Parts: sequence; C-alpha cells; structure tokens
Amino acid sequence: MIVFAYSHNDSEERYHTSIGSVYMAVENMNLACLVEGLGSCTMGAPLEIKEDVDRFLGVDQLPEYQKGELELLCAMVCGYPDHQPPKAPPPNCGSCDLALV
Repeated sequence: MIVFAYSHNDSEERYHTSIGSVYMAVENMNLACLVEGLGSCTMGAPLEIKEDVDRFLGVDQLPEYQKGELELLCAMVCGYPDHQPPKAPPPNCGSCDLALV
C-alpha cells in the first residue's frame, strides 16, 4: 500500500503546524505498522515528481490544490515483508555511554 501525505495549508492554520501534524501522523503510521508486523518506509522521492503524482491522483483538480493550499510532503509504503531482516544486537549496557532520563 502507498500513502501519499499532503499538507492542507489554508489561511486559518499556520504553515509549519500543518506540516508538523502530517509528519507526526506519518511517523505514527510507521509505528503502528511495526506493531502489526508490517514493513514500512517513508519516502521523499515522490517530491521529485510531485506534479506527476498530483495529476495521477487527480489532486490537481481539487479547488484547494488550485488555490495553492495542498502540498505533497512525502509518501509511505507499507506491507508484509517477504523475508525476516536481521535485528541489531542489543547494546552491551555495561559498556555503553547512554544515560536514561
């Protein structure tokens, strides 16, 4: 599955607040995928072809898009992995320099 995440930047909401909300929602979806055993990846590459993505999805026909209020921020893919990637070994806490707060 691919999720394209857009920010709705209207005059009543602050630009950075809208963008921050979208990125937090995408990160929460990544965490939910992890809990459910799904693989996920957030990608910025679709921004390289955002006009093509907007046209393909039909977003460019929306009034909000035509007023400049919709902005593609990233895409996220998720699905069941076809293999089990190796997990990083746990740190040796006797010799690590991490401080727990």
